[in-house]
Amino acid sequence: MSIFPNSVVSLNGASTHIRDIDQDKVFKKWIRNHPTLLTHLVLETDCPWLCPKHLPVHEFNPCSGIFIVSKWIEDVLRAPGKNASAIIRIANDNAKRTFSLPI
Repeated sequence: MSIFPNSVVSLNGASTHIRDIDQDKVFKKWIRNHPTLLTHLVLETDCPWLCPKHLPVHEFNPCSGIFIVSKWIEDVLRAPGKNASAIIRIANDNAKRTFSLPI
């Protein structure tokens, strides 16, 4: 991210359930080792195809998907003040800036 400062990292429900345990560990370590990740983060729903882990497909909607992904990021980061709500706010601000949304 230091090489491409305007880059965006987008995570969705599929991010919460990498089946290969080694890949999952590497991905979580990568997230923890990038302290500026949240300033580049955008959350996607990819509803209804990439449902988060442990969420029944019939309960999946964009809001639940965003919350579960942000909660997963919170659990991976374990950083003070970076709870799911804060992560959603940060990701929303990043999306507004990235896509020049007038909201």
